[in-house]
Amino acid sequence: MKEIENDITKLTTFSKRWLGITKKASELATLTGAHVVVVSYFPAIKQYAFNSPSLQSVTNHFLRMEINHFKDNTSPTVGAHRQLRINSLNQQIDQLKQKIEEEKKKEKIMKKKLQSVERNG
Repeated sequence: MKEIENDITKLTTFSKRWLGITKKASELATLTGAHVVVVSYFPAIKQYAFNSPSLQSVTNHFLRMEINHFKDNTSPTVGAHRQLRINSLNQQIDQLKQKIEEEKKKEKIMKKKLQSVERNG
């Protein structure tokens, strides 16, 4: 596959394919009661959208579902893995803080040496 170069052919192909996609999305929504959103952006026409029931209600439902998934549906295995990862990241942070402190000490020593050299210059 490659992009169609001719703008008229490109628009025609987009329109035909868009009609096919929205027909299938509508059938899916009708047959299963699913909430379906299909959004496409085509520069010459800007935005096409198919919504069942509405874009806002479907996106709100999806966002609520995602938030609840992370709050309530975390399996013990996922929770344990997440905690291990957090612990590992905290260790890395502690190591970096320690390195920063060491570098600050080295900086103080270097400043003192520089001041001594400048005085004795």
